[in-house]
Amino acid sequence: MEKTIIDPVIATRILESGGQTVRVSIGMPRPDDISNNYFCPIEIVGPITNSRTLVGGVDAVQALWLALEMAGMQLLITEERKAGKLTWLDHLDLGFPLPSRLEYLREKIPETP
Repeated sequence: MEKTIIDPVIATRILESGGQTVRVSIGMPRPDDISNNYFCPIEIVGPITNSRTLVGGVDAVQALWLALEMAGMQLLITEERKAGKLTWLDHLDLGFPLPSRLEYLREKIPETP
């Protein structure tokens, strides 16, 4: 099994960047045959950003939670975000969790662009 395949997609969030869309897709966590850990793929596709990441955890719930946090961290450093144009429902807070040690960054995000 190739773990980077995002099929099936279990969750999608559509963000906006200057009138264009940025799609975040989360794939189903899958067990690894060797380590017995789980891996959850994420994909971020936008006008500039195009990335795929595989996030691991000790079980499916941890892999999914860490994938959501990873998506949040990756979105913070996209070119779309750096330009100040990345929004979700007209807000700069994109609604993804961040690891607790990075939660202070959320306070620096204004509510609207």
